[in-house]
Amino acid sequence: MHILHDFDDAYWSTMYASAGPFVSWFPDTARFLAWPSFTREYYHGLWRAINLTDGVYREARIEPEAAYYHHLIFDDVAVDPFSGSSLDNRWNEFQNSIPQWHEWLTARNGLLRGWLPSPAALAITAPAGPTFVTGSPDLTLEGTAPLSAPRLSINWVEEDDIRWDSVTEWRWDCVLEYHTNRFVVRTLDYAGNEIEQVSIDVVYTAGMGDIADFVTGPLPAYPPLTVQFYDQSHASNITAWDWDFGDDTTGNGPNPVHTYADGWNAYDVTLTITADGGPYSTTRSITVGTPPPPPPPVPGDFDGDYDVDQEDFGRLQACLSGPGSPQTAPACAKALLDGDDDVDQDDLAIFFNCVSGPNVPGNPRCN
Repeated sequence: MHILHDFDDAYWSTMYASAGPFVSWFPDTARFLAWPSFTREYYHGLWRAINLTDGVYREARIEPEAAYYHHLIFDDVAVDPFSGSSLDNRWNEFQNSIPQWHEWLTARNGLLRGWLPSPAALAITAPAGPTFVTGSPDLTLEGTAPLSAPRLSINWVEEDDIRWDSVTEWRWDCVLEYHTNRFVVRTLDYAGNEIEQVSIDVVYTAGMGDIADFVTGPLPAYPPLTVQFYDQSHASNITAWDWDFGDDTTGNGPNPVHTYADGWNAYDVTLTITADGGPYSTTRSITVGTPPPPPPPVPGDFDGDYDVDQEDFGRLQACLSGPGSPQTAPACAKALLDGDDDVDQDDLAIFFNCVSGPNVPGNPRCN
């Protein structure tokens, strides 16, 4: 009876979604199906009926399970003296009905599969790209989610105003306030545990500073490489400011001063604030110091790495033309070490005088 009931309910509930006459038979169901969130939940139930094995009969399980459980019933009936002489006939009829149940379940599941949409992955389809830049505060995120996921959240909140354009396509509207915004979309199981997530960074060019934000004073060009930092965060009840200056040192307070030991480097500075709803963090890259001018060219340094080694010797060999034979190839201009227009033994002698070895700076006055 449970098997027949399972088939019957699934069959008629599938018919509710039909555009045919069944909708007119069930007007309340038709009204519910006009609500996208309900439709999504309804189709998720159909997906479960086909794909999950907890308490639901499958075509591949019906015959062995029915035979096992009803054989136990037969054993009980067999020892009952009041069963009468027709017991064997009743048991044979039951055994003969198992293929029919299998046929019913196959038809039911085939019917449900025909109603389900094509599989969809969790994705943010619009705006496109991992980072989106906009001057408008109005933002609409669009995306897809697999039917197998019962719940969806955005930035760790299950939004009530997510709109389902179809059972796998969602849409969500928001108003931007801050310059940098990250939106994280997650699928959740029934217990609220994350299944998977995708994210997008949105830069609102007219937005105010990030929740955690900072600026610096003028960046020094020469030592001492001292930088003044200023907190510019937008948050309520900030109780702590923790800084990572990017050079393996840290600090605290809203407006710290830090001196870097090494110049001519880019440092990734991170501010983390403790505040209502936080903590919040932001990272900025700063460069302190003016890089020194490049060293003068080294004779024989064909590859431009400021040493003269085996690699340069190989290139010089390729340029050898012999005494009195001009070498006119543009790539061999650096091989004219002695100032004439051929590459010969004299150029080799100068080259060997300039050899410094791998990763050892050459002497620009070696010749």
